[in-house]
Amino acid sequence: MDTVKQSSFNKGKKMSYYSTPKEPLMKNQVEFLEANMGENSFYKSLYDQWTKNRGLSKKQIACIVRGMTKAGLIQPIYSLKQGDNITISASMARKKAEELKLDAFFRNLEVVKVEGETAKAIQVVVKFKSDIATSCHICGRGLDCDISRATGIGPVCANKLGFVRPTLKDAPKMLEAIDNYAERVGEIGPIWLPKYSLRS
Repeated sequence: MDTVKQSSFNKGKKMSYYSTPKEPLMKNQVEFLEANMGENSFYKSLYDQWTKNRGLSKKQIACIVRGMTKAGLIQPIYSLKQGDNITISASMARKKAEELKLDAFFRNLEVVKVEGETAKAIQVVVKFKSDIATSCHICGRGLDCDISRATGIGPVCANKLGFVRPTLKDAPKMLEAIDNYAERVGEIGPIWLPKYSLRS
């Protein structure tokens, strides 16, 4: 956040401190404070600061926006939306499989719904995606043979899930088994996913 350096004097000694720049409020934000400051001392303090300085810090404005969102006055804006495809790290997939007591947690996911978001994590409802990829849907390791690439799953993960390793001719059966597993698990969540675990 940008800051503005100012100077002051204390007992004859010059000191430096930093003040946060003030941002103007939108009309609906001011109206929200006016409507709620009678019941909420925090909103009253924000309103008093606004009337004095004609502005608030970005963090203070973010608090107002969260309050308005919670009250249903504005729609939240999330970094993900319904229908987005995401990939999570292999370590996070293993962690979620353990937490949810699943045989496996796919790395490739489709966002069904976004429930919430913080600076470091996002809360989503997801479902598994079993599209063919160059890396294993389960562990994320690269696939180096035709059968693995055709099925989207490596031999180690296939064995872990109890899938019979097919010939290339039988690869469609493997894909069907993976699809059946994803369908059987269905929608998952809401769960929190740390943003550091998301892969582009």
